[in-house]
This record gives sequence, structure tokens and C-alpha cells, in this order.
Amino acid sequence: MYSFRNIISLCFVMALGYGHLTPKQQEAKIEFQRDCLKETGATEEMVRNAFLGQISDAPEFKKHLLCVKKAAGIVDDRGNYNKDALRDTISTYVDDTDTINSMIEKCFKMMDSPEETAYQMTKCFASFK
Repeated sequence: MYSFRNIISLCFVMALGYGHLTPKQQEAKIEFQRDCLKETGATEEMVRNAFLGQISDAPEFKKHLLCVKKAAGIVDDRGNYNKDALRDTISTYVDDTDTINSMIEKCFKMMDSPEETAYQMTKCFASFK
């Protein structure tokens, strides 16, 4: 079960990562995270660490990454990526079109499973600073 303190802590870390979004967008992203934590068995610590650049390779966290991408409309139920939705999502974090194009060119690689694809993309995107 999630304690009130842990939820507040998780929301604080997510708010730092989502600071550039509107309050409504932030709320939706936090809700995706909460729902996917319950669904996948990933831990709050895994999510906090990911926002700090330490991305877990645990199977449940890979499922969590896929779950969040599905909730955001980036991935469908079959594991197919919507490149336009991916580009739109990245553009909420990155202003420069050339950087966005570079990120997609470098990171948009399909792996053996949807979970592995979500994980590898997330790691690759995190390498852009």
C-alpha cells in the first residue's frame, strides 16, 4: 500500500520533472504514474530514481514504462508507437526541433518486446541533456 508520505514524495519528484507542463498536464501525468504503479508492481523508488536519471532495468519497471506510454497515447495495445504522439510528448520537454528530430532518429528503435522498446527508448531519451 502507498503511504501518504510516499505519495507526496513521489508527486514532488514528478512535479520537478513535469515543471514545464500546465497544471492539468501535470495532473494527468501523475495519474498515469499512479495507475501504472498499481498495475505493474513497479515501486515508487524506481519512478523517483528514473526522474533523477537512474533508470531501473527491472521487468516490472519496464512494464511500468510501457504502461505510462500507453496511457499517454504514445503506444497502442499491440505495442505500435505513434511517432506523432511521441514527437508531441517530447516537444513538451524540448523546444528545439533539431534536437527532437535527433532524439527520435537515435532513440526510435523497435526491440524484441514492447517493454524492452519502452525501456531502451527511455534510457536513450534520458541521455539527451
